Amino acid sequence: DGANATLNSAIYLDPRDLYLRSASEIGILKLGKILSSIDDIKKVTEEEKAQFRETLKGAVLMAQEAVKKDPQNPDNWMQLGRIYEAILPFDEKGIKDALIFAYSESFRVSPRDPRPLLALARVENQIGSEDKAIAYLDEAIKIKKDFTPAYIMRADIKVADGRITDAIAGLENAVAQNVGSPDNAFIVLYIGAIYYKNGDIESAQDIFEKLILMNPNNVDARYLLALVYDKKQMTTKAIEQFEAINKIIPNNDVVVSALRNLQNGLRVSGETIPLPEP
Repeated sequence: DGANATLNSAIYLDPRDLYLRSASEIGILKLGKILSSIDDIKKVTEEEKAQFRETLKGAVLMAQEAVKKDPQNPDNWMQLGRIYEAILPFDEKGIKDALIFAYSESFRVSPRDPRPLLALARVENQIGSEDKAIAYLDEAIKIKKDFTPAYIMRADIKVADGRITDAIAGLENAVAQNVGSPDNAFIVLYIGAIYYKNGDIESAQDIFEKLILMNPNNVDARYLLALVYDKKQMTTKAIEQFEAINKIIPNNDVVVSALRNLQNGLRVSGETIPLPEP
């Protein structure tokens, strides 16, 4: 509320599109706060509905004013799209069309920027149009061949559709095409995570161990490797990984809890380790 009041003062003195976008962003945060306070969406009070409508109206108005101020600024259209996307799950009348129009306009005024295509893919995926989403992502990658978010989203869509091999091949291709990219370690980690989630523990272990050899401070790789060791009942090795993480990031609650469980003969999750098969 304090930030909102200060921004409104700035807008009164000088209504720049940057200030209007920022005020709209605060509106999105306020909408999220209202929604998080509602336990049962079916039992929303009239007061809560009115508060939501008023906040939404203000956020949309600020974003629309930013677009009017400078319709050639792609960020203004992106912000308007973000407002509509925030309420897309509620299936408001006309929201989908307005949302797609906003992101499409952002791309029209900045056709070398892949972000609107990523946003359009996200929308199509939310409404169940996976093929359209992948088409947008492919187009985004053509514009920016090292656009990591597009590779990741495309892999997620394919994994959800059961096309695991295809998803991994796409990520491996991203690494091969963008040698030297600072994101490659993250993409390789993501490949390992896909292997892990889909039961190929050996492939996941191989990837995580190699990542740690390349960078001993790779906390994410150590954490996932610890989960692999835990799954394989290699408790001593799992403890070693968590202890290493604890030195890099001391006293993390998740790490401390996992260590305590392992040291007490339990799984990372706190479950009892099953007896081996006879």
